[in-house]
Amino acid sequence: MKLYYKQEVSQYNKKDAFTALLVTAFLILLPAITLIVRLNFEPSNLYRFIVMLIYAGFSLIPIMVVLRKKQKLASIGLHRNNLMRATGLGIGFSFIPLGISIIMGIMHGWEIVNVDVFFMFLASIFFFAIFEDIVFVGYLQTRLYGLFKNSIVSILVAALIFSLMHIPSGLIMGNLSFVDIPTLAFRVFWWFSMHIIFVTIFRRYFSLITVIILHVSVNFSSMMWVAHNGLIASYSLYGLLAAAGIFVLYAHYHEKKRMPHHNK
Repeated sequence: MKLYYKQEVSQYNKKDAFTALLVTAFLILLPAITLIVRLNFEPSNLYRFIVMLIYAGFSLIPIMVVLRKKQKLASIGLHRNNLMRATGLGIGFSFIPLGISIIMGIMHGWEIVNVDVFFMFLASIFFFAIFEDIVFVGYLQTRLYGLFKNSIVSILVAALIFSLMHIPSGLIMGNLSFVDIPTLAFRVFWWFSMHIIFVTIFRRYFSLITVIILHVSVNFSSMMWVAHNGLIASYSLYGLLAAAGIFVLYAHYHEKKRMPHHNK
């Protein structure tokens, strides 16, 4: 499937790349919209429901652009090929960050959020993951190749944009501060690493299903606890890196398994 990925991205040109950058720049305004909504609503279930609707609506924009340009949805990783396998891999990898988070939560005595918040967080994270993965992994990442004609440069640029996109909302919400540089640097590294790992998985199977499921589990593994601190985020990162390592080993094993056996 990696060969299919290379064949797919090689057909895009600079016009596709600049269109993707413009669409992404517009969609980055989304956090500002959600913050405006927050200023007018208490952080209740109604607020979270409105935010989910906003993210769901904005997720359709890159899809409409793709269809308008007569490109297939499969070009951004939305297809049914190997659906069961992609779903199974996503669920399997998800046990790693969730498992690490649960073990650390038990060891440190963290308090889990109550039931109604638990499921509302899960639903919110699901819609956020769909939005971010469609926009940055499936759409922007593939089209950037038309500008740079280099996979590594394209991935690093998209990872940088993905990281910087989170900073303004974090500053306004009070989760980030330019005074606390170590925390800010860790968060940027965290988002940068997330994008690279998700794209690595995407390049392998050219499907967003596995990426979305893993993305939801990683975010939820840190938000399922009452105290969202740096330690919990660190364990989420360790879980993600562990899942990435297992993915690499899994992919290598299947690559060797598919190689023809040579007679001695």
